[in-house]
Parts: sequence; structure tokens; C-alpha cells
Amino acid sequence: DSLFVVNDSLQQFQSVMAYHHVKSFRSDVQAMCDSCFFSVPDSLMHLYYDPVVWYESFQCTSDTIDLYHGEKGLRKVLLKTNSLSVEMVDTLKYNQLKGKNTIVYFDTAGEPTYADILGSAQMVYYLTESDSAGNLSLIGVNAGMGSDMRIYFKERKPDRLVTYGNPDMQAYPIAQFPLDMQRLKGFNWKDSRRPKKWMDVFMW
Repeated sequence: DSLFVVNDSLQQFQSVMAYHHVKSFRSDVQAMCDSCFFSVPDSLMHLYYDPVVWYESFQCTSDTIDLYHGEKGLRKVLLKTNSLSVEMVDTLKYNQLKGKNTIVYFDTAGEPTYADILGSAQMVYYLTESDSAGNLSLIGVNAGMGSDMRIYFKERKPDRLVTYGNPDMQAYPIAQFPLDMQRLKGFNWKDSRRPKKWMDVFMW
């Protein structure tokens, strides 16, 4: 319900606060929450009360989200308490990574390098293969849990996953993947509310 127009004079402020029905838009990352605090010296955007962040094909939620910005884009993202990252495979299938907390790290060019899922980590991840024409097809799904997980990115896509501490992972054929395992607790796909262009920040 509050609107701040921020331009080059932002550096004159130490902080900016927005309350109720907050949306933000940048070409590489979009966000939505009830309330937001931005610390100018730290380049830190703190989102709280039902925050959602979209980055590329991922939707990220948690109780609070901190976005640290650098000159070329994001530097680090902290999903604190009940973190869940979701990526649509098709309208019925979704890759999911869940844990108590998640930290996503970016390089100096603003590209994601890896993410740590810390505490009670869980995953559902669909496996694909490509044919000679480059068409992708689903060949199975990995699901399971561990104390912690680390996922490495390549060209802004997950490339490799490592599970630490009592890993319990299993691969399933698509047709045999149990229905009750296909959605992790807290799953809620909110893409219809994602700002697709800058003017969408005025629509709640």
C-alpha cells in the first residue's frame, strides 16, 4: 500500500521501508512480500511476512528472505526458516529443495555458483536426457533426504547435488513415483502472482 519512487538519489538515504503488498521487479529477480526493509549501506533487502523470490525458473519461499546485492546483481540470498525452492518441470511435476535454511552464493558477475540447504534437507528432482535433436525427455526422479545438501549451478541451472549426513536417497521410474512424495510440505506454486514486467508491481 506504500509506494516509493527510488532513483539515483537513493544513496542519500540509509534505509527504505515499505509496508503491505510489496512487490519488486528487476530483469533477473522479482519478489513479493507483505513488508520490506532495504539497507542502503549494506545493499541488503530484507523481506518478511510471506516472502517469495523468483530467480530464472526458480520460486523461493521461507519465513524471511535476505537479498544481498552487488554491482553486477545478487551476491547472496538467505532463505531463513522453512526454506523451499521450486522449479516447474511441467504442470504436474516440480523439482523441489527444502530445508530449515538455504544460502545461495553468486560470483562477482552475479551468476549463481552453489547453494547450501542446511538442516533437514529434502529433495525431489526429475531426471532428463536429451536426444540428438536436443529434445528433453523425463527418465526418472530422485527423492530423499539428508542432514544438509549442496547444489552446484552451471549456466544458472542445477548441475550437481551432494548430500551430507545420513543420506537416504532413492531413484524411481516416473510411473512408480509415490503420489504422496511428489509435493514437499509447504509446496505452493505462486507463479500467477509473479511480476512479469515492471508495471506488474502495481497489481496485487
